[in-house]
Amino acid sequence: IRRCQEFVAAGADITFLEAPLSEAEMRRYCQEVPGPKMVNMLPSGKTPMLPHSRLEEIGFAIAAYPLTLLSAGMRAQEQAPQ
Repeated sequence: IRRCQEFVAAGADITFLEAPLSEAEMRRYCQEVPGPKMVNMLPSGKTPMLPHSRLEEIGFAIAAYPLTLLSAGMRAQEQAPQ
């Protein structure tokens, strides 16, 4: 969280806290770091999977679902030749 605060002070437009372990840590990050914040949602990750509405309530501006989109793309590629 301290590093994210320093990034904001240095002029970062958005911050990302790597793998918060609880919803409480996610809330603390959003409360203590000014500006837009991003979170990754990975089903097998350390960060709790929360609904988009809850992430927005906590204070996240962007929620990325990288493996969800990758999995959908892989399924589409597998089905395309059929």
